[in-house]
Amino acid sequence: MIQKIIFYLVIIIFFGAAFADTRTRAIELELGKLVRTQAYVEKVVNGYGLVGMPRQVLVEHLQEVYKSNEVISMIVKEMMNSGFEKIDEDKSPDYAKKFGAELFLSYATKGLPRLTFEEQKFFIGFLLNWMQIASDDDCKKLLVNGGKTSSLDDANIEMRYYFRMDKESLRRYYSIIRKSLIAELNNYPHAKKLNQQQAKIADDAFENELLKRVQNGLIDDKTVAAMSDMPGASPKLACSAGKQILSTNLSMKGLTGELFLTKFVTSLQ
Repeated sequence: MIQKIIFYLVIIIFFGAAFADTRTRAIELELGKLVRTQAYVEKVVNGYGLVGMPRQVLVEHLQEVYKSNEVISMIVKEMMNSGFEKIDEDKSPDYAKKFGAELFLSYATKGLPRLTFEEQKFFIGFLLNWMQIASDDDCKKLLVNGGKTSSLDDANIEMRYYFRMDKESLRRYYSIIRKSLIAELNNYPHAKKLNQQQAKIADDAFENELLKRVQNGLIDDKTVAAMSDMPGASPKLACSAGKQILSTNLSMKGLTGELFLTKFVTSLQ
C-alpha cells in the first residue's frame, strides 16, 4: 500500500512539473510569435514618441532583441513571477514596454563587465556624448535620479536627444546593449572582477589622473566640489562633474585604465 502511495505521489509530482514546463513553453511560443511581428514592434515603439532615424534604429534594435529565445524565456519567467497568466494582444505592448525598460536595462547593465574593454569604452563614450548634447537639467536628472525612478521615465529622457546623434553610433550603442543583455542571460563570457588590490590600484590611478586634469586647468574647483555632492549642485555643475568623471575615465591608458573601467561599469549595476 505504501509503495502504491509513493508511486502515485511520484506520478503526480512528475506530471505536475511536466505540465508547468509545457505551459511555460506554450506561453513562450505564443509570446515569441507575437513580439516578432512588425506590427507589434511598431506598436511598442509608438509609446516612446520617436520619429525618423531614432525610431528606425529602435525598431531594428527590438527586432533583433526579440529574435533571441533567451530573451523570450526571460520575459515569460518574469511575467509569470509577476502574476501574468495569459497573452493579451491589446495589453501586451504595455507589458513589453514595461519589461523592455525595466528588465532589459537591468540585465544589460549587469552584463557590461562581460564585454570587451573596447566595447565598454564605446559605451562610456556614448554616455559622455549624450551628456554633451542633453540639457543640464536632463543631464542632472539621470545622473542623480537615474535608476531610482521609473526606467520608462529615464528612457524617455535619454531618447529625447537621439535625433541629434549619429545613426551608426546609435546603432552600435544598441548593439552593445544587446550583446551585454544576451551575455548576462547566458552567463557567458565570464564577468571581469577585481580583487581588493586591483580595486585600490584602479582608484589610485583615477585620483592621480583627476588631479592632473585639475592642475592643468581642465577641471575647476567648483566642478570638483560638485563631484562629491551632485544632488546639491546646480544642474550645470552636476552635469559638468559627470562629464569630467567620464572624460577622465576614458583618458586613462594601459592596465590601470582597464582596471578602472571594469570597476566603473561594475558600479553601474
